[in-house]
Amino acid sequence: MDTWRAKLIDVLLEDDLYAFMQLTDGNNLFEKIVFPKVDLYKYPKELQKNQTYLSLITYFGAERIYFYLNDIYQIETFLKNPDFDWYVIYIILRNACIGGNLNIIRDLYNNQANFSKVKHISPPIYAAFKYGNLDVIRYLYMKGVEIKPHYILSAIEHGHLNIVQFYMHDLQINNKPNIIDYVKTAIYEDQVEIVSYIFKHTPEQIIQKFKRSKKNSSQELIEVSVFSGSLAMVKFMISTCVKLYGCLSKVLFEGLLSSLKTEFSDMISYFLTFHDLANSPDQLFQAFKTSIEFDNFNPLRIILGKYHQKIIQEFPLSKILTEITLKTYETAKFLICEIYNEDIYEHTYELLLNAINANTYSLISKMQKNGFDFSFLKDEHLDNCDFHSLVLLLDSGAKFKFSKYNMPVRRVLNKGKIADLICLSKYNILNNEVIESSGCLTKERILKKTNFISILMSYKDLDLSKYPHFLDYYLKNQNYFLSFFERALERNVCFTQEHLNILLNCPDQNWALQRIAILFCKNIEFPIQKIYQMLSLLQIQEIIKINPSLVGKFYQLELETAGRNDFLDVLGKSNVKTVNMNLIHRNEDHIIPTFPNLHFEANYNPP
Repeated sequence: MDTWRAKLIDVLLEDDLYAFMQLTDGNNLFEKIVFPKVDLYKYPKELQKNQTYLSLITYFGAERIYFYLNDIYQIETFLKNPDFDWYVIYIILRNACIGGNLNIIRDLYNNQANFSKVKHISPPIYAAFKYGNLDVIRYLYMKGVEIKPHYILSAIEHGHLNIVQFYMHDLQINNKPNIIDYVKTAIYEDQVEIVSYIFKHTPEQIIQKFKRSKKNSSQELIEVSVFSGSLAMVKFMISTCVKLYGCLSKVLFEGLLSSLKTEFSDMISYFLTFHDLANSPDQLFQAFKTSIEFDNFNPLRIILGKYHQKIIQEFPLSKILTEITLKTYETAKFLICEIYNEDIYEHTYELLLNAINANTYSLISKMQKNGFDFSFLKDEHLDNCDFHSLVLLLDSGAKFKFSKYNMPVRRVLNKGKIADLICLSKYNILNNEVIESSGCLTKERILKKTNFISILMSYKDLDLSKYPHFLDYYLKNQNYFLSFFERALERNVCFTQEHLNILLNCPDQNWALQRIAILFCKNIEFPIQKIYQMLSLLQIQEIIKINPSLVGKFYQLELETAGRNDFLDVLGKSNVKTVNMNLIHRNEDHIIPTFPNLHFEANYNPP
């Protein structure tokens, strides 16, 4: 620590006004003080950045220096100035709550300093909870400064029992919903006195909050105490839970299961000392299962050291591989080869089904790398398999006869993820039967996924005739390419009167008429005569411009539907130069004199 800053801190600690004035030489009260980076570790975290003379004064509670400078600089003018840097003010107030000098706090408050509201960061008063300054908390609370329930967590974490006592007594904590969080924090931070105080002074109605939690209340309390890593806290909570809930044996077993999820050997040994599993096969299996599923070799070895032979006798390997989830290949190998002394490859079937049912992707991957044979798998084995595991199995050579009820494939279709669908396409899994069975084309959220639907449309055997509303979203939102509409018609999409009305009333008639033109070129169940009758001559003229090859079909439809006298005029305005007369079976002589510039194809043979 450099000499000047060391002297400054000593002066502030001693509140030596004369020495301070000599050392600072009348510098600006809000001048920033930068500590060398190499020395930052020597200072408290709160002093490592954004410090000024005034913030250091409030941090160390140098009262004489503060009030002397206040007389000179009129600090309240800065506090009330909205243009002054708010963060500089915040650091000053926060440091004052850390320092805990009540006279300085009182002066700052009287000068309208805001101790409770700061954007995006904890307010200054929060620091008083963390550093245990009860007088500051009590004073600001009496002055109406807002105190929120979660502030007490910091006091609990740092072991400030006096603040907890004040908070529970004076602030009527019993009416607040955070009591479970307070107890858990105190247990986890190994604050035995605070835990004891809360349980001693908490009425039965608070205990009921634990009983209404998702877990068994005693299990929840014991588990948190185990995770704290403190054996003393564990012992205290065991006695507390027994008093509250009774049944010592149950509490000890819950503690054992919690300890098996950790690496705390002393706790595991402690629980096993008082709770022997030899006479309870169900509890032994549950303990063995917990140590395996949490992939903790140390707890597993402790259990095996005491109950190895009992486990082998009571639980066949087939039961273990069926009922216990194996997360890693190393655990599986240790279990099969070391504990049961059997060949791991002889249990390929059970091991792979274990991995598939638990979606343990890493285990499947490791099995693949170690040369396991996946060819025996069948479609029904994949009901609980996730997509990534399915792809890995397919890449590993697994041969499936996929049915339309294959769950991983159905999940891909119903989630609408394009990348997964493209990946599936490589394996020739999808067909009309699978797509229809999934029901994905009946869901509007899937139909909104333009690219996803376009990929499905690439399957030529796709039959859209069973989806009467398939075109609804497409026609109403106009967000697909023209080729999509063509492919939909080729796949027997259901085209209805409602769809035709949407096209005829579409604000973008060019977009609509392009699609109507396609209707006359495809084989659709909807009668094209009905479509033609609903078209105006102007619309017919525009469609012929879009696709001149339709002129013959339109002329024939015109004759079949009674005819309109001005149809030939429309034909002329369409600027059609060539007509395939093979499409016109009668009255062709009416066209020739009307349009002398119209050329008829030479291969025309009159009927």
